[in-house]
Amino acid sequence: MKYIYIIYENIEYWIELDKDDYALRQIIVDNGEIEISCKTDCLAEGVILLDELDGDVKIIDNIVFETKWNEVLLNTKTAWEQKKSDYPIGKKVTGTLKYFYPQGAVIQLEEIQGICANKLPADSTVGSQLQCIVSGYDESNFWIILTLAK
Repeated sequence: MKYIYIIYENIEYWIELDKDDYALRQIIVDNGEIEISCKTDCLAEGVILLDELDGDVKIIDNIVFETKWNEVLLNTKTAWEQKKSDYPIGKKVTGTLKYFYPQGAVIQLEEIQGICANKLPADSTVGSQLQCIVSGYDESNFWIILTLAK
């Protein structure tokens, strides 16, 4: 993993990159407003080419990134624990396909998001309703891990 911090036009970007330089997690801080990729669709698309980025770009270590990530999510932890009890492993759920991330398809389940790494049916498009089963929890992103129901 690589971690970068960018300041461009007074906006902060904190990005975790995988081995292929695709963004996995991202924080955007703009004039006190915070967007975080586990809550909103703000993840950078495509390969991140460091030498083509605008602004002040710095490589940071994972501890700096994780500290910022955890700081931003601090107020979410209690709600996350409650959501895990609302969505126990094995529960069947229906959700709406919202968008695609490198980790899989992001599916909206009422007021929480899930991630499904399964290959989706060929006719799946954004807005499709999908039947899934809760199979685990992504503690880093506060996502419910889903598998497609058969």
